[in-house]
Amino acid sequence: MEKISRREFVKIGGTAVGMAALGGTSLLAACGSEKKYPTVPMTDEKLVLDLDKFPLLAQQGQGMLFQVPNNTENIVVIHLEGGFVATGAQCPHKGCSVRWQPDQKLLVCPCHKSSYTAEGACVRGPGWGKPMSCEKFGKSLTRYNAVLEGNTVIVTALEG
Repeated sequence: MEKISRREFVKIGGTAVGMAALGGTSLLAACGSEKKYPTVPMTDEKLVLDLDKFPLLAQQGQGMLFQVPNNTENIVVIHLEGGFVATGAQCPHKGCSVRWQPDQKLLVCPCHKSSYTAEGACVRGPGWGKPMSCEKFGKSLTRYNAVLEGNTVIVTALEG
């Protein structure tokens, strides 16, 4: 076995630590932490969204993720033909933030491809190759009430 100097050891170790740090950055990027979403705090246990401030959400078929710092999770609000729906953004598999995919009409987790209806019901369990079945996975997204009052969407926790 060939011996290496302390200087070479430190150099190799520093490179390894740097590579690990870059890997961690990539992992955070995969979970969606690098993208900024609108931050809207809940007031009196309500998330109040003025459609003039969020014109994308005013378009039927579109959805937006909102950072909600004083809630247990961020919230996705979607404008469907029949009105608005809202779910928690945290995938119950590993906690990554789901994204609304208007072309698929699904909420999809970028980390392990779990998919959910706009109302948060499991459509596809996690897994890149052969995904876990929804029956086996057995988890859905948190559901919230979402109602339109004038030009404002009001999101509240479900009772019960």
